[in-house]
Amino acid sequence: MGWPSPASIKEIFGSHFELPDLGPIGGHGMANPRDFEVPLASFEIDETSWEVVYKIGGQLFSAAQDHMPFDMVAWQGNPSKDHIDPSVFTVLTAKSKAPGIPLVNVLVFAERWNVATDTFRPPYYHRNNATEITVFCPHGQKRLLTLIDLLAPPEVHKAASVVELKPERTTKDSIGILSETPMVLTMTDYAMNRAGTVAESEPLSFPPDFIAHLDEINADLKAAGYEELKKRSD
Repeated sequence: MGWPSPASIKEIFGSHFELPDLGPIGGHGMANPRDFEVPLASFEIDETSWEVVYKIGGQLFSAAQDHMPFDMVAWQGNPSKDHIDPSVFTVLTAKSKAPGIPLVNVLVFAERWNVATDTFRPPYYHRNNATEITVFCPHGQKRLLTLIDLLAPPEVHKAASVVELKPERTTKDSIGILSETPMVLTMTDYAMNRAGTVAESEPLSFPPDFIAHLDEINADLKAAGYEELKKRSD
């Protein structure tokens, strides 16, 4: 097609690439009763000061924030029964000794039909348990490190919430390739401190949209016999 053909080399110790398993749970493995339940939007509105401490790679890290870290609406598994798991895009996997945990996966996102209805089609809010390598360039790559929160930008979320859900072709005239590994990758000092390419995240760029629906949420909570949400601050 006249496109350039970049190459990526991965050095793996422990196994070789192979085709992924066809899936032992079958087509109805995620059809348990709880997978069809809908959560009630109850969450904390706590704007007090918090220090979040976490440990990774044998080191402790901390961050200060002006709101409770549990002020979100979350749900077991996927928020809707018709969201496919990203693992369906895996074309090659290098297995580790632990079942279900690969050393490296290679995923391909090609043109396909998107036909899901009565749902939110873009990728939902999630936290990575693997480091994703999403962009390849000469002598470099872009990494989204493990334990990073990912979600659709506000404008994408808003548009997808009101768009007419009719069948559409996605990823037209392009192919996306992603590599991921749950192993903790060490970053060089140059990459972290001198390259000037570390992407900064601005939490305020993601507005608290649930607060805009507080009246509706409190009405649902009251109808279900729960206390209404109230704001707490220092």
